[in-house]
Amino acid sequence: MIGMRLVQWLFTAAEMCGVFYIFLMFFERRSEKMWNSVLLGIMIVVLSGLTVWQREDTAMYSRYFMLACILAVTVAALAFFRTGFWKGLLATALYFETVYFLDVLSGYLGQLATGDEDFVAVIQKVLNPERLFVMTVSRLLVLGAVLAAVHYKGIVRNIFVRYKLVVAVFVLLEHIGLLYCDQVFYSSVVKKRRIDIYFVFFPLLILFVLILTIVFILYMEKKNELENFSIRNEMAEKSYQEMIMLYQQRDRIYHDMKNHIAVLSALMEDADPEPARQYISKIQKPIRELEQKRYTASRIVNIIMNDKVRRAEAAGISLHVKALEVGRNAVEDMDWCTILANLLDNAIEACEKVPEEERRIDFYLVQKDSIIILKISNPYSRGIQAEGDRLRSRKRNKALHGIGLESVRNSVEKYNGTFEFSYEGEVFRVSVMLFV
Repeated sequence: MIGMRLVQWLFTAAEMCGVFYIFLMFFERRSEKMWNSVLLGIMIVVLSGLTVWQREDTAMYSRYFMLACILAVTVAALAFFRTGFWKGLLATALYFETVYFLDVLSGYLGQLATGDEDFVAVIQKVLNPERLFVMTVSRLLVLGAVLAAVHYKGIVRNIFVRYKLVVAVFVLLEHIGLLYCDQVFYSSVVKKRRIDIYFVFFPLLILFVLILTIVFILYMEKKNELENFSIRNEMAEKSYQEMIMLYQQRDRIYHDMKNHIAVLSALMEDADPEPARQYISKIQKPIRELEQKRYTASRIVNIIMNDKVRRAEAAGISLHVKALEVGRNAVEDMDWCTILANLLDNAIEACEKVPEEERRIDFYLVQKDSIIILKISNPYSRGIQAEGDRLRSRKRNKALHGIGLESVRNSVEKYNGTFEFSYEGEVFRVSVMLFV
């Protein structure tokens, strides 16, 4: 008996460690200090102990205890990991509902295999080898699912970022299935043979919805890929045209350089050097315009910033930049393009609609350890359309201006970051935080 209790304790501890392992793999810790790790370990031990107590003194399965575990782990996730409430809740609910649903399903299949109508009722109340067998089967399946999720971490994270509503529907459907299938623990229902239809209908329904969800996500990802490919082509074409213009400017400067040297030689023969100085100052101006200023260690950030600074100057906008060192590979180039290009384009367009004397953009970019902070503020001309925490774009051609604020939000969420905006008085402010 002691051996079986020890095995059940190990299964339960592994079950609790599994859900926190998922958070460790997909979310960043709020603190790496020793006391934080100790508190997290205590939390796991306490939850494991409560679960063992519930299974030994009450029952193997309890719908209400499952809901309590979901709530407790969600709160713990918010305390120890950088995650939003809904992402934490969906991840936790999906995990525990899957574990409990597999427990119920394995128990039902064991009952069919043995032909004993009291099989599930017994393992529900008594710790025996049959209960441990059911727990072994369900937890091995969950282990396989967790390892697969970690292996395809990028895809899974993308699903939780872009398709939270789809995940929420799947979680709700799984919960409804549990509400019906856990009636297998009621002997009166089992003996009337009304339970079989639930274990046929809901597993098939969940499987069908899972396949449908995968097909839908693959379709949307392919659609987004085609849209992004089209946008990248337009951006590449625009960059190509700008590069041609840059080389044409350099060719003109190089072509004119021999004439400039001849003029300078003639001016230097005069006793008064002032005309030569003025001429040198005059020919330096077009050369300075071709220079690329270095803002950070990131090449793509420098390219984007130089492009936007030139555009702002052409529109009579004062762009004040304070950029400290940002790691070269901290953020993917495409995400930098999505975030910086869109936000700066929006700021420039907003400034173009206000009087020239008010046209000013303050840009702040810094990396502190594993956190990148970006802040942009600019004046705006009223008429902002917002829906909750989202802005509605009024651009006619979204492809020309990047892939929109929603794409900015998606890129930010890839790094478990935050994207916030505010507009008070006559100033619009954007704040982005990335955890890299």
